[in-house]
Amino acid sequence: MPVTQSIVGPPPRRYGPPSKLENPEYRRRTIQYATAGLSRRGIANMLGESSGRLYDWLAKGAANPDVEPYGSWQREFCAAERSAELLGVELQSQTLACIARKAPQNRTLAEIAWVDRLLATRFPRDHGNASAGTGNARVEAPEPDGEAWWAKHGLQSEQLRALLRDPPESVAAALVAEGDAVYARLIAGGWKPPALTKGE
Repeated sequence: MPVTQSIVGPPPRRYGPPSKLENPEYRRRTIQYATAGLSRRGIANMLGESSGRLYDWLAKGAANPDVEPYGSWQREFCAAERSAELLGVELQSQTLACIARKAPQNRTLAEIAWVDRLLATRFPRDHGNASAGTGNARVEAPEPDGEAWWAKHGLQSEQLRALLRDPPESVAAALVAEGDAVYARLIAGGWKPPALTKGE
């Protein structure tokens, strides 16, 4: 019986020099620390990196979801970060349900105070108490912003034109490899091939 070959899509795109995230053990450690509930600053310290480097990797993955290793790692890391939160929220929900099952006269003042604190921390704008320090919404670390990453790392128009006029070898190879798509994009954008003189 002939063996049929499965059809697979193109390999994931990559750019730049090799990243530490391409090391399976290093990548596994980043996900392990995120799953354990360490802060991003704590994770960076454990890895011997700056917190800015970690954030830049996350932003680069958000800006380039199809470029490896950043795209898949960013998605995996952000999901892992929520593991500790999921466990904590489940415990809170179970405790809240346990209190709710009690008859009102059997609920203690400590339990009611705990519910008040839970509401104040989870919904500070609606249930916060200024005297208790929960009146304002908590300021959290910013989420990775792909647009901001491009604004920071992208090239200006003239720089891009100069890059395309005399591209480095890797960019030139990519242009050739995607020649059909580049040509179609040029035509769609209104570019017309220069007229050739007779005999050329």
